[in-house]
Amino acid sequence: MRQLFICLMLLVSISAQASDADRLKQAGFPAQVEGLALKNQTVFNYLWADVYAAALYAPANLAAKQAWAQHKDLRLELYYFRDIDRNDVIKAAMTTLERQHSSARLKPELEKLHARFRNIHSGDRYALDFVRAAD
Repeated sequence: MRQLFICLMLLVSISAQASDADRLKQAGFPAQVEGLALKNQTVFNYLWADVYAAALYAPANLAAKQAWAQHKDLRLELYYFRDIDRNDVIKAAMTTLERQHSSARLKPELEKLHARFRNIHSGDRYALDFVRAAD
């Protein structure tokens, strides 16, 4: 009986989820922000739950990879669909960064960034801007 209940709950939760297109519409990423053009957007899920949508912005005349390789201005914007405790965000960020980078020199800067994190609430937006230093 318990297995039947779990199966039914899974079916209901899957059918109740909004499509990625609906979620991206909810996030409402503009086509341009601060002189940068929207290059890509996607919805990130954990298990069956939509957690956040992300949008990447770069100069209009460059592909996102080119902008990254050429150290041009970039913007990563996140829109959250769920409440998330700040400690969970920090833990997830550290896990991801440890997989991607092993540099200890990043630690002081990451600690400053993490100190600024707050609990996330549904509908919150965060943006991370990479601005090229002036020559």
